[in-house]
Formats: sequence, C-alpha cells, structure tokens
Amino acid sequence: MKITIARYAGFCFGVRRAIDITFKVRQKNPNRKIYTLGQIIHNPQVIEALKKRGIGIVHDIDDERLKAGDIAIVRAHGIAPDKKRALQERGVEVIDAACPMVLKVQSIIKKASKNADLVVIVGDKNHPEMDAHLGIAGDKGVAVESVEDAEKLPKVQRMSVVAQTTFDVAIYRDILEVLREKSEVLDISDTICRSTV
Repeated sequence: MKITIARYAGFCFGVRRAIDITFKVRQKNPNRKIYTLGQIIHNPQVIEALKKRGIGIVHDIDDERLKAGDIAIVRAHGIAPDKKRALQERGVEVIDAACPMVLKVQSIIKKASKNADLVVIVGDKNHPEMDAHLGIAGDKGVAVESVEDAEKLPKVQRMSVVAQTTFDVAIYRDILEVLREKSEVLDISDTICRSTV
C-alpha cells in the first residue's frame, strides 16, 4: 500500500475567514441568538466548537427558530439576494461571511447579466454556491453541471460563463468546448479557486 501525504492541509482562506467571522460575531454579541445558514464547514470538530458557543445551524431561511433580532451568518458559499432581503425584512441581522472568491464570481455574474443573452454557471446544481449565483443571475442564469447539460442549451448571440469556485477543472474545460459552439461571442471567466484544485 502506498500512502501519499498532502503537501497542504487545512481550511482554504475563504472557509477560515467565515469561521473567524463567526467566532468574532459571537464575541461581540454574547447574548444574542446566532445561527449559520447551513454548516459553515463540513467539519465535525468545528461544528461542535460552534455549538458549544451557542451557535446553531439553520438550513432554510424560513426556519421558525430565526426571529427578529437574531443574527444569521452567511457561510462561505454566499446567499441569493432575495433570501438575504427576506431575512432582513423579518428583522434578522445578516452577517455576510461569503468567500471573497465567491463574491468575485457574483460580481462577474451581475455584470454579465446586463450584457449577455445567457449566463451559464457551471457547477453542481444542488450546491449552495450555485443557488447564490443563480439568485444573482436572475432570468438569464442557467446551471450546467455536465457536457450533456451544455449540449441542451440553445444557441445565442452572446454567452457568459463562470464556474462554481470548487468545480472540477477538467469537467469545466470539457463543458467550455461545447459552449464554444453555442454562441457567437463567448465570455469565459476562470473562477475555479486554486485552493480546491
């Protein structure tokens, strides 16, 4: 048996940042109820440390535990604008701990949705980051997670394409080859985070 030891291990900077923000929010707000919107990270030790500090997890913005005056922390994957707005309208304070790389992708999507006929977001359709990106793209956004999905898209004049920050680079390249045939102008943004490659 061959054992390979990773050169680097631990949390990427976006997740580390989200965890740090969450702990700081607790320190500054010792008496308020605090929840993360989904698991801040899929790591049982971190989840347990948050739980010990009284930080809960909600998986849906309509969770009845979230009340006016509570704090909801957006995890590194980001949040769709309509969901953030819905929480704020209920009086929940939203602290955005989204990864700067995710926010960069959302900025690209926002600009692309003004200029492109179609904004293709390549990634896992069930991933929370995808939900946030589609919320930014609005009616022009479409999720694509496979070559087969890409082949089903209509031809358009101008298409913009981004990837979920944690998506597989090889699959992204294969999908891009299909998308080149689907538009006259294809704006490609390299948005896969190098920490995940």
